[in-house]
Amino acid sequence: MNWAQGGGEKEKVRVINMWLTNQCNIRCVMCPFISAEYPNKTYYNEEPFFASLKDVKKILPKKKWFDKEGRESGEAIEFNFFKGETFLNPNTMEICRYIKRVYKNSRIAILSNGTIPPQSEEMVKYIDVLGFSLDGGTKQVFESIRVPADFEHVLNTIRSWVRARNKYHPKLLLRTSTTLSTMNFLDLPNIVEAVGKIAQEEGGGWDSVYCQPVVIEDYQDPRLRKITLEYVDKEQGKESLKAAKRIADKYHIRMDVPQSIYEMFEDTSIKEQAGEANDFPHKEVFCDKLRNGYLSYDQSGRVGFACCFMDKKYWRELIERYQIPDNKAPEIIYNCEGYWRLRKDLLEGKLRRECRNCTIGQSEYYRLYEKFGRERDSLL
Repeated sequence: MNWAQGGGEKEKVRVINMWLTNQCNIRCVMCPFISAEYPNKTYYNEEPFFASLKDVKKILPKKKWFDKEGRESGEAIEFNFFKGETFLNPNTMEICRYIKRVYKNSRIAILSNGTIPPQSEEMVKYIDVLGFSLDGGTKQVFESIRVPADFEHVLNTIRSWVRARNKYHPKLLLRTSTTLSTMNFLDLPNIVEAVGKIAQEEGGGWDSVYCQPVVIEDYQDPRLRKITLEYVDKEQGKESLKAAKRIADKYHIRMDVPQSIYEMFEDTSIKEQAGEANDFPHKEVFCDKLRNGYLSYDQSGRVGFACCFMDKKYWRELIERYQIPDNKAPEIIYNCEGYWRLRKDLLEGKLRRECRNCTIGQSEYYRLYEKFGRERDSLL
């Protein structure tokens, strides 16, 4: 039985994750997806693809929920293009332009590795949030992680996007995403300085620097486990966080750091600056990834999970275990009984094996009764 049959108000999907390609042009040391040994250089060595506008139309317009809500309600629907390097796809601008035309109040967010300059400066007109994954603030650190990317080329590419933003879409938010490990934790202040300096010189500002701890999968080289944050010197790590925060304040950049990282380095001074834990504006929980309106579709319209930290071998197994339907409208998928059961188990910490008890949320276990509603909870 769907919980909504009991009279509850349906939860609306507000974030859709989609792949526009499964290819990437660099191989980061800690990346669990792209391997130097894989001949295809794609996620899981699958056949390479670029999603076409036809592929996107095939997935989205047939969803009646989108037709109604996306065009009429005035409530924003977010489209995240992530995984692979989205700007390798020559159809990216065409797809973004189509979404903006059909879903009038949509928001489009793209995460790029910063190696691809704009195919057209006007592309920024169709993007609302543009993030660059930057894992080093100096040439030596950056190029030791992101192989074979060139640090100066990436900085120049970011500058070209900043100039396009300033010219065509000043409200576009520019962000940095950094995966922290022993290889770059002490370089975090330089990462903030690098983007802050670009924003200062080009104008227009920089929205935020988001940090996440590296997670090493079971199937990766066991030697990589030595680069996780547990091996960072606690005092040096604390000082690096403080220095990064000072530089971020200088450039008026927001630092988005999971509460668990602050706690890992026992940096109570920064935590207190952000306010009490319950008021911390950007804290991560265990785990909000599947409870706040996320759905993820692959090119064929199958459902996947959005969290990059979940052990990948459980993606399809969980969908089958909880009997979550594929190729259905987002509203149907998101409000089926199985999805509610999965989220409830996730929030209560019952899926630690599948989620590897990742450091993103390991310190925040709580039940979100306000979100679920007791009448829905009783149906589960």
